This record gives sequence, C-alpha cells and structure tokens, in this order.
Amino acid sequence: MNEIKITSKVEGVDDAMEKARKLVEMTEAAKQAAGELAKACKGIKVTVELDDGIKFDLSRVPTFMLVHELSNREGVNRRDVEPYERFKVKGEGPAIVLIVED
Repeated sequence: MNEIKITSKVEGVDDAMEKARKLVEMTEAAKQAAGELAKACKGIKVTVELDDGIKFDLSRVPTFMLVHELSNREGVNRRDVEPYERFKVKGEGPAIVLIVED
C-alpha cells in the first residue's frame, strides 16, 4: 500500500486528516476482502428455486441468455464492442465489470 503523508497547520484539520487516513485504510481493506470473496465464490454452483417449487441450475443456462437477461436489468450498462474495436473501462465504483467474450 502506498504511504500517504499529510501535514497541516490549520486548527481542526488534523482531526479531518486522521479520519481521511482511516477511510483510506478501510477502503484498502474492503478491496482486499472483495477480492478474497470473489476467489472464494469461484466454482460455487447456483441453484434457483422459483415460487412454484421448480429448481434449476444456473450453470446450465447458456452465457448469452444470462448476458441478455442481465442487460435488461436496472443499473446495468451494456456496451457491445466489435472485434476490431479497442476499448477502455473507466468508471467510479462500486461496480462489477464483466468481460464476456462469447
């Protein structure tokens, strides 16, 4: 982790700076925890049970169908990229970025 060194000479700023330092530490810890959670979730089989009692395994649903369904959900932004295009992902979190090459 990069070290942040901040000094101040204005009254009350030290308190704010200490809170900012703690926030940075918490953010780094949250990023690390999210990465560990993502690794732990790899390979988990997701079974969905509908209201009528029907159960099905999401791993059997083709990727294009999952992408289509997610694309229609609120809060999901879809950007199709053609094979000849280059792209950069830029945004502000929290977010989950999935790159589907199917």
